[in-house]
Amino acid sequence: MPSESYYKYFQPNRIQYLLLGDTLICERCSEQNYYSEKCDFCARMVCLACEKAAKRVNKTRRWVICKDCWGDLKIRSKWKSI
Repeated sequence: MPSESYYKYFQPNRIQYLLLGDTLICERCSEQNYYSEKCDFCARMVCLACEKAAKRVNKTRRWVICKDCWGDLKIRSKWKSI
């Protein structure tokens, strides 16, 4: 497991960012970024540009959907029903 100074994980929101100036790579567009979140439907780490929408379900839970999942109507209907 990497040291705490390298990776920082927040489990309730599943937000991942790097502390020491390193960059993350988006799993959808392969761009380098400093902030990424996990899509709740395809489980990929996506950057803010690839994130289509996000909802705050309660104070500690945030649902994120990426642009690829937004194009699938079955997944989008699940998103709208949240």
